[in-house]
Amino acid sequence: LLINRELLRRVVLDDLRLNHHVLWMVPVANVGTFLVLGLLFACAAWRGWHSAARLALASYGCLLGLAPLLALHRLHPAACLTLALGLGVAGSKLNRNRVVRLRRNICFGVPVLMLGVGFWSGFQFVRVSAREGRMLAALPPAASNAPNVLLITLDTIRADHMSAYGYGRKTTPRLDQLAQCGVQFDSALSSAPWTLPSHASLFSGRRHSEMTAQADIKLSAALPMLAEYLHDRGYATAGFVANTINCNAVYGFDRGFARYEDFYENAVVSLPEIVNCSEVGRRVLRLCGVATRYHLTTNSYRKDAAAINRDVLSWLDGHQKRPFFAFLNYFDAHDPFILPAGVKPKFGAAAPTSEQRAFLHNWAHPLRHHLTPEQRAWAIDAYDDGIAYLDEQVGHLWDELEHRGLLENTLVIITADHGENLGEHDLVNHGKSLYQTEIHVPLLIVGPGKVPSDRKIHPSVSLCDVPSTVVDFLGLGASSRFPGSSLAQYWRDKPEAKPAQDTPVISEVFLQSNVDPDPRVVPALRGPMRSVTLRGKKYIWQGDGHEELYDIANDPNELHNLTDSSPDARDERALFRKLLE
Repeated sequence: LLINRELLRRVVLDDLRLNHHVLWMVPVANVGTFLVLGLLFACAAWRGWHSAARLALASYGCLLGLAPLLALHRLHPAACLTLALGLGVAGSKLNRNRVVRLRRNICFGVPVLMLGVGFWSGFQFVRVSAREGRMLAALPPAASNAPNVLLITLDTIRADHMSAYGYGRKTTPRLDQLAQCGVQFDSALSSAPWTLPSHASLFSGRRHSEMTAQADIKLSAALPMLAEYLHDRGYATAGFVANTINCNAVYGFDRGFARYEDFYENAVVSLPEIVNCSEVGRRVLRLCGVATRYHLTTNSYRKDAAAINRDVLSWLDGHQKRPFFAFLNYFDAHDPFILPAGVKPKFGAAAPTSEQRAFLHNWAHPLRHHLTPEQRAWAIDAYDDGIAYLDEQVGHLWDELEHRGLLENTLVIITADHGENLGEHDLVNHGKSLYQTEIHVPLLIVGPGKVPSDRKIHPSVSLCDVPSTVVDFLGLGASSRFPGSSLAQYWRDKPEAKPAQDTPVISEVFLQSNVDPDPRVVPALRGPMRSVTLRGKKYIWQGDGHEELYDIANDPNELHNLTDSSPDARDERALFRKLLE
């Protein structure tokens, strides 16, 4: 399990965060936990407590069983503890007459264990730490004056909550300014309504159904990735990730990146983070209240946008001799919608009540969930506060890049991986459906020379076309390994280069392979889903055969299903079904 991180992720809790250092942090955490317990019993025995040895045997047997049991899916902690106590008591009874022999084995085994773990940990730490230097040293020469590429994803941002897209609140004043410097796509659609497959599409140009993009499966090594492509052409590559759960290296997102930071700040070797790698240590940190202080819980383990900016600017200051490809993933608008410490909300309450905090901390629901007007207002205020904070930080990054003179030769792409339900269709959170609330995302492209200013593109486009767009902008289209078409065709001045206005855009979600007919369950958990958007209409197909058709140009909230409203609508539904097939 230690060696195979993918298998480790598959069998343990969903909130386990894995990065390259986990291969040495896990054994160090477990050995440290056992040593602390051993020292306590050694002190007790030294003070003359005659039962210390027998109690130590029981405790170690319990701990040996408890550690793996806590890591398994769907086992209640009380059940784990009961089983572990049984193992400990049984083990102490079996070995109570072998204490002398065990003592000799321990005196020999502990030093050997310590040396082995020390050697293994040192080897792994040096191997991981030296990765960037090795990759940079192996880079081929880059083209003269090759443009830089900066790809930014604003995790969980839906387009209609940005003032740049007409939202009533002034949530994104800085992004409004950036939109005037380049091209804004008014109907950009994500390939999927949750992080993992959406980012996989963003890096590979492939649709969800063309990839192994699932919560327990690593991306295929045969799938070409944008960072690999640019690395092979002499680019210094780095990724700075705040969503450490579904955008981490264990899925293969780090391929092609010389540096891929998918852990909290630079504290990957801190004592609390190491202890947190042990299942037992993690529970102790939570019980003691230390986990939240060190950002080690599921909800608080999130790098804020200011930390992302700090890290990428520090990296850029040391890599200006080569063109760079930098990927930034911001996470501050994701549930539970908690602003970083010291940041004042613009729309929500300065001091949320305990009821509000509890409601937002339990935001995700597997069933349809009807919000009261008050609950919806809480969620919208908190969500908009996260967007406003992100806008401020993106503006700060832009100012710093401009101060360094990097924007003069940098293609900047700002988008989101998916949106968020805020009570529409009785849905909350994301990954629940293919409605516009989840797949309609912002897309802004700003670039030197080749990208016009203050241009808005109205036809629907897919984020799957982002890799082809980057390759086209860099003048490398002839060697492209990515499917799809360059989005540059929408702003080129030559009439003959303008694209057809009726390119179908496909979005998909495959969280549930079996069909669940229960209407209370959210759509994505009732079976596979696909949608096609074309000429202002959107068709949704459900695995159970349910179909929906919306005129999103005139009904953007998708309130009126046109499937059987008229003979013409039924004919149109049949055409969409055939197109999807």
